[in-house]
Amino acid sequence: MLTFEVWTADAAGKPLKKVSIADNEWGVIVSPYVASGTTVTVDVPAGKLTLNTN
Repeated sequence: MLTFEVWTADAAGKPLKKVSIADNEWGVIVSPYVASGTTVTVDVPAGKLTLNTN
């Protein structure tokens, strides 16, 4: 399993704050189990990512 976080960043790429992308206590998406070396994808729920946010 993998966890996926999303962060906002300033113009220099410095992380500013974590964006909650899942409705759980950690705000992260957890992938299903995959074998080592296998590709995994996850879907970010609609409305969780927006342009030009801080």
